[in-house]
Amino acid sequence: MKKVLPILLLTISLTARIFAGGFQLNEHGARAMAMGGAFTGLANDPSAVFFNPAGITQLKGTQFYLGTTLIAPLSSYKVPGTTKLEYEQKTQVFTPINFYVTQEITDKLYAGIGVNNPYGLGTTWPSTWVGKYLAVDTQLKSFFITPVVAYQLLDNLSLSVGGTFALADVTIK
Repeated sequence: MKKVLPILLLTISLTARIFAGGFQLNEHGARAMAMGGAFTGLANDPSAVFFNPAGITQLKGTQFYLGTTLIAPLSSYKVPGTTKLEYEQKTQVFTPINFYVTQEITDKLYAGIGVNNPYGLGTTWPSTWVGKYLAVDTQLKSFFITPVVAYQLLDNLSLSVGGTFALADVTIK
């Protein structure tokens, strides 16, 4: 172990910076985002429809949850081995939504529905950029509609069943 740690630290310090971009969105609820996604066991707001559907049995009455996030990614590409060739990605604004409703039907039976965008975003590069033969304009839009039903078997045990209807549109030019 004494030899592994210095080698690991040396390897990390000598590696180049790597920036990544993707299309997965984790903006399914403000509280869950603030907790770094460690929200599954709480289920104390209607976003539990996404994180832990059986947990909606902890929510009394009718509850609504609505939110959005503004995402404005910035990116550039520098051609390796040159100092002057750099391409800027077009600035775009994306607004993934999250909407959840839960309803207590009886003291043991609950229902809920969620609408969100777990995948999205896009990139638009100048038509002259070096990767123009791979992609200049890429867009991904998705809407997931998730109805769920949960039943509380015991005070600390609930079961849930649901489904997801996914709608998506992809553009790659």
